[in-house]
Amino acid sequence: MRRWVAEGLISRREGPSALDTASHCFDALVAQRFILPEQEVRPTTRKSKSFYRVHELVGDFLINWLATYDYSVDPELPPDMAQRLSIQKEIEEKKTDLTSSYGIMELLVPTKRSVPYPLHLLNVLDLEGCRGLKKKHLKIICKKVSHLRYLGLKDTDIPCLPKHIHKLQQLETLDIRKTKVRESDTKYLMLPLLKSLYAGSIIIYTSGTTSRSNSSLETVQNPREIGRMTNMEVLSHVKVSNGAEELLHIRNLKLKKLGVILYGKRSNMKYLFYQIEKMDKCLRSLSIWIEGPSNDDHADDPMLSLLSPPKFLQSLSISGTGALLTRWIGKLGQLSKLSLRETCLSDNDFVILGNLGCLCYLRLRYVSFEGSVLTFTNGAFMNLIILDIEDKEIRKLIFQYGATPKLEKLVWSCKCMESPEGLEDLQSLREFELNGVSQDIGIMQKDSIELCSFQDGGNGSKEKMLHKALNRKGGERIPSKKKNHSDIRYG
Repeated sequence: MRRWVAEGLISRREGPSALDTASHCFDALVAQRFILPEQEVRPTTRKSKSFYRVHELVGDFLINWLATYDYSVDPELPPDMAQRLSIQKEIEEKKTDLTSSYGIMELLVPTKRSVPYPLHLLNVLDLEGCRGLKKKHLKIICKKVSHLRYLGLKDTDIPCLPKHIHKLQQLETLDIRKTKVRESDTKYLMLPLLKSLYAGSIIIYTSGTTSRSNSSLETVQNPREIGRMTNMEVLSHVKVSNGAEELLHIRNLKLKKLGVILYGKRSNMKYLFYQIEKMDKCLRSLSIWIEGPSNDDHADDPMLSLLSPPKFLQSLSISGTGALLTRWIGKLGQLSKLSLRETCLSDNDFVILGNLGCLCYLRLRYVSFEGSVLTFTNGAFMNLIILDIEDKEIRKLIFQYGATPKLEKLVWSCKCMESPEGLEDLQSLREFELNGVSQDIGIMQKDSIELCSFQDGGNGSKEKMLHKALNRKGGERIPSKKKNHSDIRYG
């Protein structure tokens, strides 16, 4: 949607921003089934990734319609569309490969025999996944396409940002996620029109080099001139290590999404929440990672629970904080998405989360809960739709009658688990996914869930099918007829 805005495809209106208008347009396309939601299972992690595709009938219509036009010269075609399709047509005719650095250079630096591309028409350059991209290539981009509004470098092997990045004075979105860009490269970044800065890479440890967890988030420094970038709406994720001094300037920004990694003393979190309190009306999404020493005396400062959170916050992700923060979370009346990692919640903390009336997505990751049995009490999580558990310490789930009445999808990743209780009362459950199971468990069945398939933790390919009847007499399992259900998955 940000690319739509950058390309000028979304006209500005009074009231909502161009991005909000683009979001409404996208929702309308989904509602009218012009585009359809899909899910793709990643072969390495067995996790599903959601995306959207154009409906086949719509796609066929567009292809046939475009085939009848010479859109590079058609005067009746809207100018913005004609310019975009003209560039796309030249790329297709010359079979330019934009997934490699060679293809990019062919686009930006044509040879004597080739016809130069109309780069003055280019507002958006998304190089996600491009291999062989080097610093010299980015220098050429900054010099030749200095009017870019959107530059996507996600998942490329670009090693750093050149000083020429400051030439992109019209840039509104910079995406450097999953790259090896040095953390100091953004220290003196100053792009006056920048609205969105995306950064950060998840580092997975396979040799047990860390005592806290098997992964961490690495990112770039918070720009010193961030306070002068008054158009900034998305800042996610940036590193903060000097406490109040670095965080002071973000409170005057109208940020909708903020992602921060706090290094060093955890007491820096206190300063962060002081600034977040100033963003009461604008902040919608917040992500906080704590990296560094875990024995800070100020980690659970009681003052944190007394601060007022942004009343309109809808999405929250927290990693590495004390459980005392739960009382602060409990005040988020409009929170719909919550992800927790290394929070060590107690049963009482979990009860507080269960009272969040708008929560529809809950993800519990590494050491998010301090016990091994997670109980959903009667009346808790009344609007929860998706529950994703990736905490190996949680070995049993108990759903009391009346809990999570709207739960539709349950994902549970654990190598050692006991049979969950109360699944027969989850009348809305449509999909149950098990990952990494290493022992036999019985699965309660109902109309939409009768069988469960799983593998033994990736150590073998033997597939097992177990079932358990709704009604049991004397502890015996009553056999039932086996049925195939496409909504049951295993990993």
